[in-house]
Amino acid sequence: MSTPSTPHLPTIALIGRTNVGKSSLFNRLIESRRAIVSPIANTTRDRTYGTCRWRGREIRLIDTGGADIPTLRDSIHLLERRSPQSENDPLGAGIIRQTQAAIREADVLLLVVDGKAGVLPADRDLARLLQRLTAADDRWGGPKKIFAVCNKIDRAADVERVAEFFGLGLGEPLPVSAKNGRATGELLDDVLRALPAGGETPADAPGPRAIRVGLIGKPNVGKSSLMNKISGTERAIVTPQPLTTRETQELELEHRGHTIKLFDTAGIKPWRKTVAGIETAATAQSLAALKEIDIALFTVEAQELISHQDQALAALIQQSHAGAIIVVNKWDLVAALNQPELKNIAAHYHNRLPALSFAPVRTISALTGQNVQKLLDLIVDIWERRHIEIAPDQLTDFIRYASHRHRPSGTGKGKAGEPGAERPRLTALEQVGINPPAFTLWIKPRQSLDDTYRRFLEHLLSEKFELEGTNAKLYVKQRRPAHRRPG
Repeated sequence: MSTPSTPHLPTIALIGRTNVGKSSLFNRLIESRRAIVSPIANTTRDRTYGTCRWRGREIRLIDTGGADIPTLRDSIHLLERRSPQSENDPLGAGIIRQTQAAIREADVLLLVVDGKAGVLPADRDLARLLQRLTAADDRWGGPKKIFAVCNKIDRAADVERVAEFFGLGLGEPLPVSAKNGRATGELLDDVLRALPAGGETPADAPGPRAIRVGLIGKPNVGKSSLMNKISGTERAIVTPQPLTTRETQELELEHRGHTIKLFDTAGIKPWRKTVAGIETAATAQSLAALKEIDIALFTVEAQELISHQDQALAALIQQSHAGAIIVVNKWDLVAALNQPELKNIAAHYHNRLPALSFAPVRTISALTGQNVQKLLDLIVDIWERRHIEIAPDQLTDFIRYASHRHRPSGTGKGKAGEPGAERPRLTALEQVGINPPAFTLWIKPRQSLDDTYRRFLEHLLSEKFELEGTNAKLYVKQRRPAHRRPG
């Protein structure tokens, strides 16, 4: 079984109503644009994690959605309920549950308010509620220090505005500017004094790198449901609404002695169908995550046909050099059907996703949990295969074997003596990289290799050395012609 791997760091949660600048302050403190920022209310939905290092200590921060949700009646007071639900606004109820989880996990709470707007009723409600929740109820992790953080105090002349926030009953308000960074250092100094011990790990502490795994796919294929099933918690909000997930969410766990860092990404639509603003920012984050991962869990729906967008995403994965698993979700909906194309499921998906013909195919149900834990074993297997180093003599034997099985073919172009005109001779094969395994195939000067034969060799390499899922690469190079010495 897998277990959470993230060590406990001193943790701060940013709580507040909508559009007070929580996400902007979060980004400022972690020095990254991890949270999507926009003037649209409830841009942030899931709780987003980041870390900052301050005075030799590492601190975890949690960004949350605005607690005053216009479409959810009495949303702030729903924070007191156990697992609040709403048939009319399941997304809003999910935001509240995410905020509840952040409050429970945090050691210190920052109630972020808009210093320019002044104290609003929602600010007072939140201040009283947070004090009540954290005073004595162990369900919320016991007593916690709560700071009133007045954001949007961009100039020294604006500081006088914070005086009215003493009325929140949270002590001296802390004026900051997420926009220009004003007084954020002083904020961290004050917070650091209130945090429990921990987080002193040196920045350059050695250790094995985590396996970075990305959940990639179109909207509404069940990526967030799969992440929740793996974590055993509601790590991400799940609704029927497309693009419920916006920011890329992270989860760390331990499995078979390895740390796996799982990224749940927003569903990727064709750019021409992506609405400018939040959707384009979410898509950009997903595409950026794809460039950083080691293994992609390319998720599709069992009951849906493979689309042009699926094929485009598969090609992006192949080009990224990430390993891959084709994850066929919602298998519980079709398993009872006796459809001919489902009898050989791997061939079915490899035919429709040729860019991922190297990837194993696994059927799962994120709803029931069928085969979900087995994915973790396969992730570790592929990670270990991606670091394989093959002895030179084995590669030499492989060339002979491949040439005997299927004679090499050139491009068939050109006149005698020109590239492609004669059947190429494979002179050597050497491994030039790992993660993914990469090989250079040398051929004689002025020769070329047909791309179909190169793909044949890639598949044969995968079969011979058990490289399935690794996205091993084969590069073809010509030997330099020998130059005779003059005289």
